[in-house]
Amino acid sequence: MSFDRDTWATPQYLFSWLNEIYAFDIDLCANEENSKCEEYFDIKDNSLIQAWGDYGSVGFCNPPYSNIKPWIEKAIKEAKKGFTTVMLIPTPNGESCYKDVFTFATKITFITGRIAFYNPVEMREVGGNTRGSCVVEFSRKFELSAPITNHYLRDSIKELYK
Repeated sequence: MSFDRDTWATPQYLFSWLNEIYAFDIDLCANEENSKCEEYFDIKDNSLIQAWGDYGSVGFCNPPYSNIKPWIEKAIKEAKKGFTTVMLIPTPNGESCYKDVFTFATKITFITGRIAFYNPVEMREVGGNTRGSCVVEFSRKFELSAPITNHYLRDSIKELYK
């Protein structure tokens, strides 16, 4: 069995922390091996053409890092309809798609300390992530103000949710 890095899973401690805050209804970008919610969209479902609000009001999304832009665009469209997307993405570093993050996000949480994602082949978290990560919330509230930004220490989250 072989998996590319786009299918590596979010570490459970990080998802547990976010799920406690948001109470996710659906994992928007998953497969049977890495889904974090009972309800999830896999590649066959093509999440990008689904109406996310038909499956609840809050979704978790760890998009394929090789092509994040369509996921950001979809999260913005769904936010305009009232759906909240919480997305785990690499920390912005000048790419043009991040302009939309700063324009439409309601909250950006920077994680201090690089995230080791779960490799389903090796059945363990694997280091080597070359960039930091952030959690971005897209919700209808973006119309009201600029995004709230904050920082959390990865190791503090890990300690609380191990």
